Amino acid sequence: MKLQLRDLLLLLHQIISFHPIVGLTNAKTDGNISNKFIGIELDTFKQWVDPDGNHIGIDINSVKSVKTESLSKHGIDIAPIGPNFFNFWVQYNGSSKILDLNSQLNSVRRWNLTFANLDDSASKSGKIF
Repeated sequence: MKLQLRDLLLLLHQIISFHPIVGLTNAKTDGNISNKFIGIELDTFKQWVDPDGNHIGIDINSVKSVKTESLSKHGIDIAPIGPNFFNFWVQYNGSSKILDLNSQLNSVRRWNLTFANLDDSASKSGKIF
């Protein structure tokens, strides 16, 4: 049986439409304000919307980041060659709408990234909680 391109695209659309995305949402519900989640994305793969293949993203009610930051320009590599152990912790101040991401690499090197104005991002994709 020979499949036409139209048939393949229809099949792909059906798979994407019903396939859960990282277990948080799917193609039909992604971005809905009823999702009520925030995600911290440590991404080592560059997609067309990403700054590079070594970045962090903040996801609000969607798996599409509302803010991204390249870690390369800060001298941070989240997928270096060889064994490395990261610890991450997040602090969020609801009054100032500032999110701090902190990390420690191999119990030695520490770094911090601050994301301000998350309330502006949340208003575009719905309130977080």
